[in-house]
Amino acid sequence: MRALISIALLLAGTDAVAERMVRARPTIERECRTGRSWHDISVCVARFGSMTLLREGKTAKLVRVEQGTYLYVLKLGQWSLGGRHGSGGELIDFKTITIGDYAGYRIDFADLQPTQVVLDDSSIVPAILATRTSVYCSGVDYGCSEAVTACDLFVAGKAYRTFRGIVAASLTELSVTGDRTMSGTCATPERIPLSWPDA
Repeated sequence: MRALISIALLLAGTDAVAERMVRARPTIERECRTGRSWHDISVCVARFGSMTLLREGKTAKLVRVEQGTYLYVLKLGQWSLGGRHGSGGELIDFKTITIGDYAGYRIDFADLQPTQVVLDDSSIVPAILATRTSVYCSGVDYGCSEAVTACDLFVAGKAYRTFRGIVAASLTELSVTGDRTMSGTCATPERIPLSWPDA
């Protein structure tokens, strides 16, 4: 009898865990993927906090809420989520680009963040990390690829580490070239995967 009760309790616990797994936390990516009108999208996104329209065109809009920056693209009479950048930063540039035969979007952000750095004598000192990041979005799905093209780590107002990069893009990857001699913590990968439809 005790064995049957234990099995019943175990099964009940399993059901509770499964129910919690099914009830995933609502996100913009899940709830606001598409909308027949921009009004539908804006109402949906506004459920997640105050929404700011950063940039808009006839077929693309860039909005920001607390969770991040979201790109929406108008295709076939419907607005669809076409990109997401989770970090903050100031919007520097937003434009359509072409890679191969496919048109997508590049969004540039500049950011300043307080941090700490370990010096050569092992002392830990406050620092400021200044970055410029290019975000490449296909406009088809919300997954985007990011490449840091400029980075400076300032200690006491002087550049302790620095990097400047140039990005070459193909349909499969971003290639970042630049002098990494003084990059240190500013180093960015030389190759970053990029998955764009091969039109």
